[in-house]
Order: sequence, then structure tokens, then C-alpha cells
Amino acid sequence: MNEEIPDDFIHAAFFFIDIVGLSNPILSTQTQRLKIQILNEKIYHCPSFVSFDQEKVFILPTGDGMLIGFKDGMLEPIKLAMELHQKLREYNESCPSTERIQVRIGCNLGYIFIVKDMKGKINLWGPGAILARRVMDLGDADHVFLTSELAEGIIELFPNYSKILHPLNDFRIKHGDDILLYSAYDDSFGNSKPPQKKSGTPYQESETTAKNAICDKITFNLTLVDEKHNALSHNRIYEISNYGMEPIYEFTIGLLTSSNESFEDMNIKLYEDGNDVKFTKIHAPSPLYKQIVIKFINPILKDQKKKIEIHYSSKELSDSFEHILLNDCNNLVFHFAFPKDSSHIHPNLYHYDNKNHKKILLDDYVTSSRERITYKNWIIPSKVGKKDLIRLEW
Repeated sequence: MNEEIPDDFIHAAFFFIDIVGLSNPILSTQTQRLKIQILNEKIYHCPSFVSFDQEKVFILPTGDGMLIGFKDGMLEPIKLAMELHQKLREYNESCPSTERIQVRIGCNLGYIFIVKDMKGKINLWGPGAILARRVMDLGDADHVFLTSELAEGIIELFPNYSKILHPLNDFRIKHGDDILLYSAYDDSFGNSKPPQKKSGTPYQESETTAKNAICDKITFNLTLVDEKHNALSHNRIYEISNYGMEPIYEFTIGLLTSSNESFEDMNIKLYEDGNDVKFTKIHAPSPLYKQIVIKFINPILKDQKKKIEIHYSSKELSDSFEHILLNDCNNLVFHFAFPKDSSHIHPNLYHYDNKNHKKILLDDYVTSSRERITYKNWIIPSKVGKKDLIRLEW
């Protein structure tokens, strides 16, 4: 069996762009043609395009835009988007409104084939280009969208780019697939507003996950780091077991806050058995409730266990914290740390039993102090059910 990669099979970073509103009937054919011509000129004079090895650049005009592939050029799509937005901003400031050019851009990392059509013209086809197009189609004027594969690869290799790459909710594309998008923007380029197109439906746990995943133990570690602003530092540990026959491939974690904070503000970090892991899906059923889905590095097989840890920060609008359980939990441990000199803080922990509609004050706790910190610790040895709520008040 021949396992050599064919010469026409290319792995590259893709930049897909089109002009927003070009088909507007009020625009003359001459104006439409002028916009396409100017856009092409602006792109071809961007430093990131000019300086890149032209033998590794693949271009496919699409009428109202173009597809550009950069072989071995992960950063080029986002750099080109930033440079182009600056050029278009300067151009739009000096021309009539009907001649202004607004674009949307989709970027992806993947594979394509270089093929020829019936007339012998070069064409680019393959999943890398197709997904870049579908990502672009989700955007409005000035949006620069990246797939998670490209955005997370950039952030891992070039951490400074995390300042301009912002994760969005999952979005539904053609054939019903949900993908995690990143929006690129800062004060000089991009569009910080969410797209008007509707996102995919909120994530629902798979039957396998809901049926087989049992949390043997959940440990909450909360620290009140700024009393004035109710700023909390969170560390939560899930000890998960699989008691079913089917492997468990992913796990959902809920984040409930009383203020509408972005994912960037929360500084989320995830670990699977001590190893860094990324979330693969994001859903925000409401402004105050977020769900993140992590895909395990290795699935949990029957009778196996796994430890998941999440770190994040939040600012609450009131002196309280709440969490809704997404899985049954056999044991729950809750630790709350706060400044020792805050004599007015008297934490109480409540369990809201969803099945029996009961509110229970958990009065079995231990208090200790070390240096300038007071710790209050609760242990709930009995089972806490799925959809139950835990509430801390201080």
C-alpha cells in the first residue's frame, strides 16, 4: 500500500474573504467592479502577503472575494486580516458611503487538494478551504473568525495573540455541525459584537455521558481575594468514574456567576489527570450561565477513573456563590477561604435538593486559621443529585 502524501495534497492556513453587501441592487456594476479591484489591490500590498514566499501562496478568486492559502504560515491569515482592516479603514474614511468596502473574513488550518477544472484552470478544494468559507459565512461586516484549531494553535505558539483572540459560543454550520469559533478583534481591527446569525442549540449531555459518568467526589476551593468587589478565585476538582459499558469521551462543566463576565475575564484553565486540556465547545444558555465541554485526552473506559480540575476567577454582584450540579455526586467537599480580619464575614452553605424541593443549611463544618486567612470547610458525605444547587453566602 502506497502511504506517500500526493504532491497536490497541501496543508496550509487559509484566509477566506468576501465583500459584505456587494450584491445590493442600488450599487452599479461599475461600483461593484471597482470594489473588487480595490480589495484585491489592498490585499496584494499588505506586508504579510508581499513578504511571504510566493511559491507557498495559493490564491483562488471567488468573484466577490478570494481564498488564500499559506503553506507553512499559521500566523499569516490573522496578520493579513489586521493589515487589511487598517488599509480599508483609511480608504473608507476618504470615499463616498456607496463606495466603502466592508468585508468578513474566515480563517482555518487544514488540508486542500489542488485540482484543475474542465478548462485546465487551477482550483483549490478540500476541508481546509471549505471550513474557512463556512466560518466566514457566519460573520457580519468586519468580523474576523477563526476555527478553534487555528486559534488555539496560534495561542499555544504565540501567547501574545490571546489578547485579540476571543472564544465565542458554538455555532452551527452546514450539515448541522457545531463548531467553536474565535473572534479576532481589538481597538484597531475586527468586530467585537457577536454575529447576528443564530448559534447552535445549547449543549445537551449525551446519553452515554449522563448515564455513565458519576462524580465520586467534587471538591470546591473558593478564595475571597477582593472583598470590596466580591472577587473569587476558584479551584474545582472532579473525580469521575465510569460504571457503564460505553467509554466516556467528554465531560461538561457548568459555570454560574451573578455578573455577565466573558470567558477571557474568567481566565479558565483545565487539567486532566494533571495535564493541560482545552475545552472543545462553549455554550451560554443565559448571560450568567456558561457550559464548557472538554474532550478527554484518553476516554474513560469501564471501571476506570479520571480527575478533572478547573481554575477560574469571577466577580459576584452579591456576597454569594451558586453552582448547579450537572451530574450526581457521591461526596461533595467545600472549602472557603477569606481574610482573617474580616470579622463581619460569616459564611453559610446551603444545599437545594431539586428532587424533594428542600433547602438545607449545612451546619456540619470545621473552621481553622493560618496566617491571615480563615478557612471554613464542609463535607457532605451523602449523595447530591443532578440539578441540585449549592449556594454559599457570606
